[in-house]
Amino acid sequence: MQEFLEAWRGQDEYQNILRGLAAGRPQAVIGMPVLPCALFSAALWQDCQRPLLLLTANEEEAQQLYQNLQAVLGERVLLFPVLELLPFEVYAHNLEVVSKRVRVLAALAAGEAIVVVAWVGAVLRRLPPPAVFQGHRLLLQPGECHDLSALARALTDMGYERVKLVDIPGTFSMRGSLVDIFPIEGERPVRIEFFDDEIDTMRYFNPADQLSQEACPALAIIPAQELPLTEQSRQRALEALEAELAKTAATLRGAPKHNLLERYQPFVENLRQGQWDYGMEQLACLLYPEPYTLLDYINDGMLILSEPEAVHFTVDELADSRRSRYSDMLEAGQLLPSFYANFLDVADFEAALAKRPLLCFSRLPLPEDSLLRQIPFYCRVLPPYYHNPKNLREDCDHFRTQGYRVYFAAGSELRRKRMEEIIAELEFPGVRQPAEVVSVGKDGTLQLKAGILKMKAKADEVRLIEDDERAARKKTPAVTIRQNADRALRASAARELDIRGMETLEAESVVDNFISAAVMGKLDEVTIIHGKGTGALRKAVHDILRRNKAVKSFRLGVYGEGESGVTVVTLK
Repeated sequence: MQEFLEAWRGQDEYQNILRGLAAGRPQAVIGMPVLPCALFSAALWQDCQRPLLLLTANEEEAQQLYQNLQAVLGERVLLFPVLELLPFEVYAHNLEVVSKRVRVLAALAAGEAIVVVAWVGAVLRRLPPPAVFQGHRLLLQPGECHDLSALARALTDMGYERVKLVDIPGTFSMRGSLVDIFPIEGERPVRIEFFDDEIDTMRYFNPADQLSQEACPALAIIPAQELPLTEQSRQRALEALEAELAKTAATLRGAPKHNLLERYQPFVENLRQGQWDYGMEQLACLLYPEPYTLLDYINDGMLILSEPEAVHFTVDELADSRRSRYSDMLEAGQLLPSFYANFLDVADFEAALAKRPLLCFSRLPLPEDSLLRQIPFYCRVLPPYYHNPKNLREDCDHFRTQGYRVYFAAGSELRRKRMEEIIAELEFPGVRQPAEVVSVGKDGTLQLKAGILKMKAKADEVRLIEDDERAARKKTPAVTIRQNADRALRASAARELDIRGMETLEAESVVDNFISAAVMGKLDEVTIIHGKGTGALRKAVHDILRRNKAVKSFRLGVYGEGESGVTVVTLK
C-alpha cells in the first residue's frame, strides 16, 4: 500500500499542500472520492507525523475512511464514535463506545501522533481540559507503595465503579490486601496483592472463574469515563447543580417538578460522596466550564474536513434538533437549562476550526466566495464489475498498455482471496505469470513481455523462474474448475466477516459466499460485523440470513462480542 502513497508524493501540488499546512493556510482538494482521500490523508500523516483529525458529515463515511486508513496505517488509526447525551438514550452505558472514546482522548492527551476519524456529531461534546485527562493516569508496578484508600479514591475519580466482583471493564474491587482492577481498554483484569502498603505481586486473572494467571509486569490505567473528577471540579459542580436545581424546580409544578428532582437529586448525592454515576456526562459544563472539545486535544495537529459544506450543514441540523428537543424536555422536567451548554454551537465550531491548519476534501468545486485555496486532484471512479468481470480485464489491459501500474486493494482477507480467484479466472497477463525480460534500463528497471503485453517492473517486483521449476509446473496434473472452487471455499472458511462500509447489493453476494465457505469448512458458528450506524446494513444482513437455507439461527452480539454491531450466525 505504500506505493499508493508514493504516487501522491511525486505530485508538485501535494508538496504545495504540505507547505500550505505548515504555513497554516486553509486549502481544499477537489475531485477525490473516499478511498483516494484516505490514501492522501495517510501520506500527509506520515510526512507530518502530527496528530490528524478527520471529520465527516455522516457516520457511514467515517466508518469507510477509518477502515481504509487502518488498512494502510494499522493501529495508529482510531475511530471516535458518537456518545449520545440525551437522558432517554442508553448509549451512555455502552462500554464499547466509552472505551473507544477514552482511548482516543488518552492517546491525544499524552501527545501521541495518531489519526482520529470521527463523524462531526461525535466531536461537538464538551470535554475536560487535556491536562486534566492526562493527569488522571496510573501506572502500577510491583515494589511500589500505595495507600489503599488513596488508590480507591483515584480509581473512583477516574470513573471506575467499585463492585464486589470484577468481571467487566471499568470496575475494581478491594478485599483486604487484594485489589482487582479491569482497565477500561484492557483485555483481562489484573489482581494486585499488597504486603502492607507495598505491591507484592500482580497477576492477570480470568473474569469467568476468577482464577489467577501469569504475572503482570506493570499496569497502565487510563480513565474509564470522559469526565474524570477532581476535588475542585466536584465541589464546583455540586454548588452549581444545587443552585440550578433549586431555581428550576421553583418554576415547575406537579409531574415535571417530580421528574426533575427524581432525575438530578441522585447526582447531587453522588457528588457529595465523591462517587461517579452513569449520566454525569450531562453535568460536563458544570464540572468543567471551559469549552474544551476533541478539537483542542489535537493541539498543533492537522484537521481535515471531508465535504466541508455537508459538515457545516450537519452541525446546523444537529443544533436545530437539540433546540427542539431541549425545549420540550425542559418543560417536562427532564433537563436543566444548562444542558444545552454541553455542546458547541455553530459559532463555537467555526471558531475552533479557525485555530488550526485546515484541509478539506470535496468531490465538487466549492462556491467562488470560499476562502479556501482549491487544488484539483480529480480521480476516475471505475464502474462496478459485479455482473461482467471481463470488463475488469479489458480496462486493466488498457491502463497497463498506457503505462499505468494497476494495484488491487481488498478490505478484508476474504475479499483478497476472492479477488485472487477472479484474477486467476480472468488469466490476467503478468499477474503471477511467467514473463520474458526484454531489456534492462540504466536505472535497473526491467522491460518485460508477457504474451502480447509489455510492461515495466522493478527488480524487487519479480523473481527468477528456473527451467526445472517451470518444467515441474508443466508436469503438475490439472485440477478441475469445480475442485478449485471447493478448495477456495475451504481455504476462505473464516469465522468472522467484516462488511462495514459496504453497499447492500455488494453485501448480499459477500455474505452468501461467506456462509458457503463456512459450510464447506464445517463451521458451526460465524460472526458478521456490520456496525451500528443507521441499522440499514444490519437489516439487509438479517434478510439475507433468513433466505439462506444453511442458516439455523442468528442473533445480535452481546457485550464483549460487539453488541448490536455484529450478528452471530449458527449454521445447520
